[in-house]
Amino acid sequence: MWHRLLDHILPGEIVGKSTGFTEDIHLDPAQPSFGFLTGIRQLVRYLRAREKNLLMPYDIGIKNEAAYIKSLGANALEDKFHGLYNAILNHWFPSSEGYIIEAQVNVDGGIPEFVVRKVVSTGKNTFSRCPVHVTELKRPSLWTEAGKVKVDRELVGYQETGLKETTYSKIFGLAGIGSRWKMTALIKSGGPDPDLLQDWRADIASDASYSLMEPIVAQAKRLR
Repeated sequence: MWHRLLDHILPGEIVGKSTGFTEDIHLDPAQPSFGFLTGIRQLVRYLRAREKNLLMPYDIGIKNEAAYIKSLGANALEDKFHGLYNAILNHWFPSSEGYIIEAQVNVDGGIPEFVVRKVVSTGKNTFSRCPVHVTELKRPSLWTEAGKVKVDRELVGYQETGLKETTYSKIFGLAGIGSRWKMTALIKSGGPDPDLLQDWRADIASDASYSLMEPIVAQAKRLR
């Protein structure tokens, strides 16, 4: 009887199917091995994965904000996108992992939309605040060749400033024109041009964009 309760707790597609884990346990009530402890183990694993956002893309708040911005059309102003990009950055770089996201803080060369810093205590009242990631945005009406050149140029400038400040070997960059986005990394030991990690994609809040951004963010989090 307990598997009926499980049907109410877990999404329907989880019960009786693979959850994508390497050591997956198939929950099939018809199998003799299907028992109470097996189901509890599967439930615990699912809940842990859900907590770590491994089984779902962006949450409902991000999805709704993206839909709202889309409803504004091509003439939406740049600042209408700040909430969406801020929420996405907080999703990937939470303060619980030591990250702080600064919004529109003056740096050498201008004011980027967001700078992600890794804040680490290095002693009594001393801290390391290395920039890890920079975001520069433009309004959707600038989705032109000239607009793409402009946002790329400004983003690289902010990345160059970040490299002077950070102890890390590279700094990641997110360029956005409306909901379209791309990601790069500027390397200290490299040339003046950043490495292209992901070329322009539509709809930064989509499930496809989530999947593309996830491994890039993982690279940023491995910086030491």
